[in-house]
Amino acid sequence: MSKLLPAAIASVLATVAILPYPAHAANAVGTTAEITAVAVAPAPAKPVKAEVGKNLYDASGKLIGEIYSVSAKGSVSVMLFDRIVTAPATSLSMVKNRITTSLTKDELAKR
Repeated sequence: MSKLLPAAIASVLATVAILPYPAHAANAVGTTAEITAVAVAPAPAKPVKAEVGKNLYDASGKLIGEIYSVSAKGSVSVMLFDRIVTAPATSLSMVKNRITTSLTKDELAKR
């Protein structure tokens, strides 16, 4: 019997490790989709160092306009359709060494 005891213990431990344990479900926070989304979320992007005079592009690579001003929080303003509009810093990223906003030209025009 002493020869079978280690095998029996290993078998029980392997079974417990594989099967879901109801107590874990009570401690879980969020759905599986939420947990997966958090686990695969990209690292935060570095803040874009925008400069007056540089060009601003939309996500498809089209030129929106020249940066007119940069706020202390990193938002950029451009002249668009004879008025100044602002792209928030949270919409900016560097794509192919260009300052790019996730907003379209039309979305900016509505701001």
